[in-house]
Order: sequence, then C-alpha cells, then structure tokens
Amino acid sequence: MFSVGQISDVLHVTPATVRRWISEGKLDATRANGTLTLIESEKNRSFYAAEIDKFRKRPPTAWVPKEIKAFDKWHHLLDELMWLLKVCYSDPSDIRRKAFRLDRLFHAYVTTNNVTMARIRNTFASSASSAASLVLNDLKRGWYNELAYSFPLRPSTLRHSYSDMEQNKMSSNVRLAFPSWRITTAYYSVYFYLRAVTLVKQSGFRLEQHGATIECFKNGVVNPLANTLWRFPFDIAFVPGKTVRVATLPCATMEHTQFGYCRHPRAPHRSPTEIYRHIFQAYRTKGKAGKRPSMYSLFDLLHDFRVWANYLDIDNMLSLWGQGYKAFLDQNLATLLFFIGGIAELCVLAILGDDVYLRQLQRIYDLFAANNPEIETSFGDTPLCQRLDIHRALQFTEGTLLRPPKEDINRVSIS
Repeated sequence: MFSVGQISDVLHVTPATVRRWISEGKLDATRANGTLTLIESEKNRSFYAAEIDKFRKRPPTAWVPKEIKAFDKWHHLLDELMWLLKVCYSDPSDIRRKAFRLDRLFHAYVTTNNVTMARIRNTFASSASSAASLVLNDLKRGWYNELAYSFPLRPSTLRHSYSDMEQNKMSSNVRLAFPSWRITTAYYSVYFYLRAVTLVKQSGFRLEQHGATIECFKNGVVNPLANTLWRFPFDIAFVPGKTVRVATLPCATMEHTQFGYCRHPRAPHRSPTEIYRHIFQAYRTKGKAGKRPSMYSLFDLLHDFRVWANYLDIDNMLSLWGQGYKAFLDQNLATLLFFIGGIAELCVLAILGDDVYLRQLQRIYDLFAANNPEIETSFGDTPLCQRLDIHRALQFTEGTLLRPPKEDINRVSIS
C-alpha cells in the first residue's frame, strides 16, 4: 500500500494529479486511518507501468534544424533562465497551467526577496547622487532602447501562456524579421540599465568602453546588489574558486519546484535544479575559455550573444525563419528587459527619489507623444507604464503620468 505522495514522486506528477486519477477510477484506493491510500492491484500496477513508460519515452533532446544549431544553444540558455524565473516566482497553479503574467512575476520577485527602498538605500549608502545626471541619462537610454525593442507592441504584452504565444506569433515574426537588430537593441537596453545601476555605486570608470562597464558591474556592484535587487536567477554566475551549494538555492528549496510540472516543458525536460546546473556549466565553460579563469554572468552572456548575432554568425540569424523560435526569443528578451529595467528604476527611486524618477519618465512620454501620435495612444501598454503601475501598487511611488485628454472629434461643441 502506498501513499498519494509516494506515487506522485515515482510518477513525477503532483499529488493532485494522483487524486484526480483516483476520482476518475483510473487507480484503486482506500482509506486507512483516515488517509487516502493506494492499494496493491493488477489495475494499479498496469497504470504505474504505463505512466513510467510514458515518462521514459520523452525525447531526450529536441529536434533542431541544422541551419540554426548554433543559435539553439543561446535559445536554450535564455529560455531555461526565464523558466527558472517563472517557476520560482509563480503560484503552483499558474505553473501547472503554464499561464504566467509579467506583472505578477515582477511583483512576486520584489516581495519574495523583501525588496524595500530602505534596503536599496542602505546598499548604495554614501555613493548616492554624485553622478546623478549620468545615471539619469543612462536610465533614459535604457528606456529608449526598450521602447525601440517593444514597438510595434505585441497583442499580448503581460500574459505569457501558450495561447498568448500563439497570439503573438505573427507579431513576433514581423518584429524579428531582422533578429540580429532586435537582439542588439535588447542588449543595449540592458547595458544602459545596468550601467545606470553601476554609476550609482561607482562613477569613475570609462563610459565609452563596454568591457569597463561589465567589469565594474561584476567587481563592484554585483555583490552588494545581490543583497537586495540582483537575486536568483539573475545572480547565477561562475566565479573562479567559489563553490555554490545547490541545495540552498531557491530552485532546490522551494517545495513545489520538486514536482514534475516544474520541469521545463520542452525536451530534454530538465528539472529546475538540472536547469541551474546546465546554465552554470555554460557560464563555467565561457569563464574558463580565456587565458585565465574569470567571472562570467548574465551581463557577459547577453554581451556575447549580441556580438555573436551581429558579427559572428549572421547566416544562423538569417536562417531563423520559424515563427516559434522567433516568438520564444521575443518573449524571453522582453521579459529580461522588463525585469532589468524594473531593477534600474527601483535603484533610481530609492537613491534619487520619487520626483526625479517621475520627471524623467514624464519627459520620455512627452517626447514620444509630441513626435509619435500612434505611440502616444498606446504608451500606457508599454513596459515603462506597466512597471510604473507595479511600483505604485508596491507603494514605491504615488505618481502618475500627466497625459492630455483625448479629443473626441465627433462630439458637438458650440460656443
């Protein structure tokens, strides 16, 4: 006789699934001392064998067109990194349904990691406003590039279910007609967001060198930022000589991540812990590729992806014709921008203040509204405005954008 929990572990499903099978009559069970227990029977043995066989027959690897095998490595790293983000900051019911929302994810990321304005200010302590103008210029550059990446807006921007992916397929196919350019735009948005955060902490590096920004971010900002905003899975990194205890990571300590529904939905269906090991191994390989081992992080990955896509393997990018690949790449990059943009905004809110942040956002809106009437109409659906709503819900700000009332050209007006 077996408990529901034991059978769920063996078959890699949730206890709720086992109970559903029982209620549907697929499994024989009884109650022993008030506990639902599965009995020994030929029916159950046959069912267990069929489910185990089904699990074993999952494809070990996904089929990839040979023209884009090199791109697929980047695709898998980004896709698995974003899956870790989803399973660690989503309600289990949403994970089962593969129905995610960016606003809920970001809200959960902030609340789960106990992000507060006081903790951010304490992290950056005395370095606050010495480079305020540089910080704000880079925040605006990050916004500009994120807006450039976001337009034309996808039909479904916040929801991330498979039905939304299907809904966005045609739009993503158009948006990524030149995928190298989109990857480059996304990288520059991340670059300026993280350079703004770096300038808050230390302003004495050479702004014109990308390598200098990345090194300053890794050497002087990541560690203090890891106590507040730069949390799992963004903080995954290879550091020479440093050992990471996998058992202490969120992907291993959260109870729901141990169940089968948290495995990556595409082959080879890695568990969250296996995904972490896969990402870390990729970072480790990159970090040890030079003359001396060096730290390798998400910032390095995005930089290398941009260089590869824009300079090294244009044939792979031109072969990226499948709508599915483009839709996943589009969604994953948009998610990264949403989170890293939010992290930069929270730094500015905490260090430079609510009024400064709102003035800059209003300035960006006014410029776009003045020059692009179509963009002004849909500006409320951009990541910038969506994050403003989240910051307001978290009580990090009380401000709103001042938007002119829309003129009704059909309304009678007689003076």
